[in-house]
Amino acid sequence: MSCYKAALIAALLLLISACEPAYIKQEAQHYSRQLGIVDDYDISRWHSYVFARESRFVIAAIVDDKESQESLLQAAQRALGHYFAQALPIDASTTASALHQARLQQGGFMMTIELNALDRFQNLDGSYESAYKQANILLSIYDINSGQVVDKVSLKATKSPLSFTGEDIATLIYKPMLAVAKELSGGE
Repeated sequence: MSCYKAALIAALLLLISACEPAYIKQEAQHYSRQLGIVDDYDISRWHSYVFARESRFVIAAIVDDKESQESLLQAAQRALGHYFAQALPIDASTTASALHQARLQQGGFMMTIELNALDRFQNLDGSYESAYKQANILLSIYDINSGQVVDKVSLKATKSPLSFTGEDIATLIYKPMLAVAKELSGGE
């Protein structure tokens, strides 16, 4: 009987030690974000719909600045391309024109990107760089056939306060967009 107890205790200890590294890693990430040591992002969704990996997305950035538009489209295309069959960026200035172009492209869904706020990185001397420290973005996902909004995602990407340089828009929002794409596809 003692042999079985020893084996059971050994198995229990192995189970506990196997769970410990993931827990420690998760806690370290949690506290690092709270302390501002690492870059952070928040994502909140309207619904929790999961889109099929075979889905075709057409992406439009509804912003005034062409440079910002290209950077947003680049980051979104790279992120959605990892999880979906197609992520096609289009050049559109309004949601209506984007929806029209998306129908011509025969996509299944359209994602519009609206830039709500963009904070430039400030140097120690008070001057501003061309790089950014924070971006607030609203993603709206439309069913192309009906033209109805099926989901909205609010995304806030923040550079670490301990960082001495900012990021361009595409770099700042790429990881958060990748997390959004992963969540939209339902996981791995």
